[in-house]
Amino acid sequence: MAYVMGGEKYDSSERYKRFVKLCCDAYNIIRANGHLFITLFRAMKLAGMPELTSDEDIMYLREQLRFGDTDSQASKYFKSQITLCVLEPWRRWDNAIHNIIHGKG
Repeated sequence: MAYVMGGEKYDSSERYKRFVKLCCDAYNIIRANGHLFITLFRAMKLAGMPELTSDEDIMYLREQLRFGDTDSQASKYFKSQITLCVLEPWRRWDNAIHNIIHGKG
């Protein structure tokens, strides 16, 4: 994904920087409306959704929304998570398999 946005030096490309900014902006919009997500997840838990079986599942969402952070702090955190995902060693294998399956390799 990152390679498509800028090749080998993706992290300095304008497309990649814009992608990261849009992701951070979206994350902060979700955070700003986090109470709605918490309420929806509580309702889904009460409805018996198998992926939400305990209050710990909802607490995990609350922790990931980082309500105590400023938008700037949350953006910095989210950007670090994007970077971790991009640098994940298995990502290259996943991309290679994808290319083979779809006839690009």
